[in-house]
Amino acid sequence: MVKKNQGRKTENEKTSKGRNRGPLGQAILAAKAHLAEGAGVRQTCFVSESVCLLLQVCYELSRLSPDGVFFLSHRMVARIIRTTNQTAGNLLAQFCQDGFIEKVGKPKEKRDAQEYRWIWN
Repeated sequence: MVKKNQGRKTENEKTSKGRNRGPLGQAILAAKAHLAEGAGVRQTCFVSESVCLLLQVCYELSRLSPDGVFFLSHRMVARIIRTTNQTAGNLLAQFCQDGFIEKVGKPKEKRDAQEYRWIWN
């Protein structure tokens, strides 16, 4: 008897250069739980619930990664907070500018996906 997903990687197990792309679903659930408890990332820059959720998701992804580096694309961000890809990219750029996350490695040509590291204390 052969199991359904035997030998194939699930979406959460796919890697980029040997790195785990991160269990995005687990990070989203953890972020929502922390925000519901009022124990999310302490910051005063953003008041929108969706932006705070995204910031918490970034923190959870970095926490779940062994080396603190996580993979996130504009498209994934747009799905999480239900916005456009352009707005998602602008939010990630703003997070970098405000010192919450930093880009790791070179940007990929014609791609919006990037690896990030959480740097906020």
